[in-house]
Amino acid sequence: MLLEEDSSLSIESNRKKYAHYSDDYKNVAFQIWYSNSRPSAVSLKKMLPPDEFNRTPELNIINTWMKVWQEEGDILDLEVKKQIDLDLVSQRASMLKKQAEMGKQLQEMGMEFLVNTGFDKAGDALRALVEGVRIERESRGLGEALDRIFKMDDEALRKELVHLLQRDAGVEVIVDGDISEVDDADSESSTTE
Repeated sequence: MLLEEDSSLSIESNRKKYAHYSDDYKNVAFQIWYSNSRPSAVSLKKMLPPDEFNRTPELNIINTWMKVWQEEGDILDLEVKKQIDLDLVSQRASMLKKQAEMGKQLQEMGMEFLVNTGFDKAGDALRALVEGVRIERESRGLGEALDRIFKMDDEALRKELVHLLQRDAGVEVIVDGDISEVDDADSESSTTE
């Protein structure tokens, strides 16, 4: 009887040992694969820790998993790219805001100099004032526009596009379809025909 129980435990133990890998283990394997820039199956096998049964998957199993992981990896890569793009836009807007503040400081320094010394020796102060106004105007407008556009959803962007087209053309414009660029030469030839 005892021998029977031992053999049934041994069989059960072997079943667990040779069973498929757990979803948790596959998730760990995916994370290692993705965070290491999608290495080959051979490289990944060297990186994988053993599972709860002290096993590491063979190359054919890893290759099967990697086929499934490719699509998920592509989706994550797109999300990473979106995040990088958002960060770049945010950094650019921040830089433009800083430039606008520097332009404002130049204006204030120029005005302070003009007030304190008068117009006799004002060449540098006037140049600083004019340059400060130019820098602030260019930087502040673009930075604020980028921030505003960055926060819009697709519908708000579409409405803004329609509004700008209507304003620039001075006529009512209905936008329905794809937008394409028109070459200046093409538009001139179509207006002269």
